[in-house]
Amino acid sequence: MLAVHIDAGGVIPDGMFVGLLDNDLPAAMLPVDMEEHAALFAGATRFHGRDDYRVCQFVWPDRNGKMPWDEGYDNRLRLAQPVIGQWADRRSRRSHPGPPVGHEADSAGSEHEPDHLGT
Repeated sequence: MLAVHIDAGGVIPDGMFVGLLDNDLPAAMLPVDMEEHAALFAGATRFHGRDDYRVCQFVWPDRNGKMPWDEGYDNRLRLAQPVIGQWADRRSRRSHPGPPVGHEADSAGSEHEPDHLGT
């Protein structure tokens, strides 16, 4: 999905966005702290021959559109999608080691307004 979107001239923003998944479900692209998680990407380091590359984690919602940090997220998916990316709180501009698991969501189901992808 992401490769097709990029090949068509699309751009994937950092943070939350909609427009890539069916039914305008939200998704997120979160930067990964490579100082903390470099061991997970040893193959990529060997492939590139260096370790100064950028890694982002694609985070998808459960079937109800809840993100891993939203109240009511389907906990059965936590093993399939451990969140290691860094989430920056847009209101406070603080960086958190992963999204704020357990934060209360608003009536729309997500605490954050996602960007809309345009192709």
